[in-house]
Parts: sequence; C-alpha cells; structure tokens
Amino acid sequence: MELLRTLSAFKMHHLLVWAVLFFGWHYFRYQDYPAKVAWWITTVKVADLALMIYVTNYLLIPQLLYKKKYVLFILVFIVFVTGFSILKMYVESELMFGKVNFDIWDRFKVRI
Repeated sequence: MELLRTLSAFKMHHLLVWAVLFFGWHYFRYQDYPAKVAWWITTVKVADLALMIYVTNYLLIPQLLYKKKYVLFILVFIVFVTGFSILKMYVESELMFGKVNFDIWDRFKVRI
C-alpha cells in the first residue's frame, strides 16, 4: 500500500512525461525505420534516455558532483554516455538488420 501511494504521489508525473515523449518520438520518427521495428527502436531510444537521466540524477550527481568530485564526475559521465550510446546503436543494429551490422567507425563524424 505504501509503495502504491509513493508511486502515485511521486512518480506519476514521470510516467506521464515519458509516455508523452515515447509517443511523440514515435510519431515524428517512425518513418525513419522499418515498420516492423519502429516501436522497438522507439522503446530502445526512450529507455536509454530514461536510464541515463535517472542514473545521472539519482546516482552520479549525488555521489560525485555534490561531493565536489568534479573531474571524476566528468570522466564517469563521459564514459557512461559513450558506453550507453554504443550499446544503443548495437541494439538498434540488431533490431533493424537481424544481425549485428554495427561498426562504430562507420559514419563516426555524423554520429558524434
């Protein structure tokens, strides 16, 4: 009961924002992907973004930035974002092509 109250009071606006972002992203970008994987691609992109935001806000900022470990925060953040971006591109490649057709150096400048 307490969990439900906490979820409804504190997190419902989070769910609403992520749902709006999810459906908006899908609406504006679905034509960029094959029809059978557009929903999955949207899910991967929004989940990746949500995970990065929540880990940064609830873990990295309190543990590093608030404790004035600025250089460590910047390094961890860069590695974190880069790692998750590579993982997201890998998963998208698997979804779109049915096999890993991912080369990080292919169109590297465009991706950055």
